[in-house]
Amino acid sequence: MMSGGIWMLDESKRSLAFVIFYRFYSMAFPVYCASMATSLAIEIPNLISESSTAVMENVARALVVAIVVTKLVMCKKKRIVDLFEAASKQFAEIAGNADPEIIKILQQHVEYWKKILLVLVVPVIFGYLLLCEMGIENTIRFDWLSKPPNVSLNAPLPSNFWYPFDKNAYHHWLLLDQCLRVGGITTGMNSVAAMINSLMVFMRLQIKLLQHHFRNFDKYGGGPEDLRWCDGGGTSKLRLLCRRHQELIAYVEKFNEALKYIILLEYTSSSIMFAGAIFQIVSGEKVVFAFFFMVFNYAQLMTFSWNCNEILTESAELATALFESDWYLSNPETKTLILIMMVRSQRPLILTVGPFGSMTLEAGMSRLKIGYSYASVMATSSE
Repeated sequence: MMSGGIWMLDESKRSLAFVIFYRFYSMAFPVYCASMATSLAIEIPNLISESSTAVMENVARALVVAIVVTKLVMCKKKRIVDLFEAASKQFAEIAGNADPEIIKILQQHVEYWKKILLVLVVPVIFGYLLLCEMGIENTIRFDWLSKPPNVSLNAPLPSNFWYPFDKNAYHHWLLLDQCLRVGGITTGMNSVAAMINSLMVFMRLQIKLLQHHFRNFDKYGGGPEDLRWCDGGGTSKLRLLCRRHQELIAYVEKFNEALKYIILLEYTSSSIMFAGAIFQIVSGEKVVFAFFFMVFNYAQLMTFSWNCNEILTESAELATALFESDWYLSNPETKTLILIMMVRSQRPLILTVGPFGSMTLEAGMSRLKIGYSYASVMATSSE
């Protein structure tokens, strides 16, 4: 997230020079990425007479880049920074706990988060390195090619960018420029995906901890500091846990309000890129690179949908966790409170895609179907 210019926390622990540099970088990075969309869009009229496929590719790429830049700008809103600040404080509290069961739950989620990062990052790295390798290989062939007399050939470049000068004269520098731009936009995509998934994994961690506390509400030791030495036995601790549940519900509502449009754009861009990758594979252009790009977009959509589905199902299990406690040994007041909490837990926590409903595995598959339909339309149009 720091590489994408959207990490705004812990500035007090950094030097003044680093803070100034990073603030400048966080403003300059989206502008640099936006220049890629501008170059792609300006080049579209020059491609109309050459290839309809190249035109559609440039339109799709320019649209995706514009969406990514919009997401990078939106990720710097105060509401999102506040979400991370709250998550950081609670994570520090959980990490300092002495309960071995809580530490085990925390470690499981840390390992789970590392696996998600691998799923998101590895296909992008391979695809990006392959694109750079293809550009370098084509450039070497162009340099050593025996050109027929009086024939003008255009230098091969990975993408159809517009430049205000002769591409053949500076094609080595243009290859470097395109590799840097593509690297920047892929970094931006990964940064936003990592940010969203990290908050989702944190919410899942909070739900799992609540399940643990619900099962053991009548036992002392462990848990947050304000739950260890509460007076009144299990009833008092249960009231505090009820408050924690309400805080988690409020956190999910803030998440939906702050990120609903970012997630909508994330789904939209992933669907378009997934469709573009399928179209390239079908048309036989840059098949290996398109395959890695398709895997990345599939992984991005599925990690979002999977984490949202986990939050929905695990939050519904809070009632089961209460039932698995020793509720039958409690006094009537505690039993009444347990019933109230079980009724509220029947309403699961739901993350939404803007105004278009909840994010689930079914919703993720529907986006993939939309992307496939879009690819079919592009293939038909090109024919």
